[in-house]
Amino acid sequence: MKNPRKDVKNDNERLRDRELVGTRVVWDLKHQGGKEWDDGEIYNPADGDTYASELVEIDANTLEVSGCVWFIYEEQTRMRIE
Repeated sequence: MKNPRKDVKNDNERLRDRELVGTRVVWDLKHQGGKEWDDGEIYNPADGDTYASELVEIDANTLEVSGCVWFIYEEQTRMRIE
């Protein structure tokens, strides 16, 4: 990969030179039943912070992922790429 993006905003200075491709960004989600997971964490490389997270499977190729800190809530839809 030519000029891969690095994790330059990570709070941990030792990780700032790692490539973002392959970096784990969502973890510890607990299945709530059906197509919903909650009580996980999500890492945002844009600001180097980690937030509470939940996930909903819309279909086999689409996930709705959200993160929250205090009263600030952000939701994104992610689609499978080939």
